[in-house]
Amino acid sequence: MKKLFILASFAVTALLQAQTNRFVYELKYRNSPDEDYRKEMMNLDITQKSVTFYDAKFAEYDSINKQAQSSVSRYSTKTDQVLERTPNSFKNNWYRDFFDYFVVKSNDEMTWKLFDETQDYNGYKLQKATTNFGGRKWTAWFSKETQINEGPYKFRGLPGLIFIIEDDEKNFV
Repeated sequence: MKKLFILASFAVTALLQAQTNRFVYELKYRNSPDEDYRKEMMNLDITQKSVTFYDAKFAEYDSINKQAQSSVSRYSTKTDQVLERTPNSFKNNWYRDFFDYFVVKSNDEMTWKLFDETQDYNGYKLQKATTNFGGRKWTAWFSKETQINEGPYKFRGLPGLIFIIEDDEKNFV
């Protein structure tokens, strides 16, 4: 009986370690304030070994390629965003798809300024933070109620999951 309990404990631990947390974001973007927003659904997958951000259509295309057992990707991402890093790291790998993949490596460390300002969002208490990154000022809303310090794209490093982020001109939301 004791051996069965130990074996069951190992099985549960293995299942928990293999768990993927997927968060779905709506990306709204435009080139200038006089344009209408384009919208894409984006996935943020977090496992113990990796954090991956990509557009949801890419996951569908990848499934189609796997079913067809194709060794060459016939589909690209709509947003050209397939970004991967290890958890708790600012070192990103950006995968570009032009019939073959190549990787652009970057270290995108950010310094956040936290504010006392909060808002309620779908039952979560969000706190405001700002950073300067990529030539833009960004405002993020994150929740300390989650034990995940990641967020969409290259944004991470806050004491909770980033729910909302936008640049100061609202060209990327």
